[in-house]
Amino acid sequence: MTVSSDGSASYNIELSASSVLKVIHLAGQERINNVPYYSSFDYTDVKYGSKTVSSDGGLICCFSMAASLLTDSSVSPIDVAAYGNENKTYESDVTTALQAFSSTGAVKLISNGYGPKNGGDSSAIIAALENGYVVIGYQIGGHFNPSSTGRYILYTGITDSDRICINDPASRARSYSEAYSSGTAFDNCYAYWIYSQLTPSKERCR
Repeated sequence: MTVSSDGSASYNIELSASSVLKVIHLAGQERINNVPYYSSFDYTDVKYGSKTVSSDGGLICCFSMAASLLTDSSVSPIDVAAYGNENKTYESDVTTALQAFSSTGAVKLISNGYGPKNGGDSSAIIAALENGYVVIGYQIGGHFNPSSTGRYILYTGITDSDRICINDPASRARSYSEAYSSGTAFDNCYAYWIYSQLTPSKERCR
């Protein structure tokens, strides 16, 4: 590792036997809602299957944010993508892929289910946030996915006024925005995956 005058650190991270990617990590990891934040657009050259983390890595970034928070460490999308490529998780359904990612560290996938967009409801997500857990959500349409192509976000907490804090790997602006109403946060949630966390969730909201 080398540290430059602006405080950034350079690492060489081995992704495979044949390729090494140089990555710049800024001193002091970016955090939104007191949760480590990763933007998928920062990983345009990181392969995941036949695509990249930038084009098809929202799930990877959400898991990396959740795992970084849960383990109080830096779980980079680069490392998660490398593990996924090695184990071909891109060929699996989402739950199986997340279970595989979870097996690599001290994180636990508690449960998963369907949201209001797919005949379910948001009660389990709200209860999870109130208990200090974090939740990966898959949105189709609405504020977080106006193109209706499908997008992953991370529900990070709930405020005293019952508004929902969200980290969106596809948009820093939406992540830095004020906490959202339950309608905006959940109406277009198609499915969700709950991860354990012991820190009270309200500490992770503005």
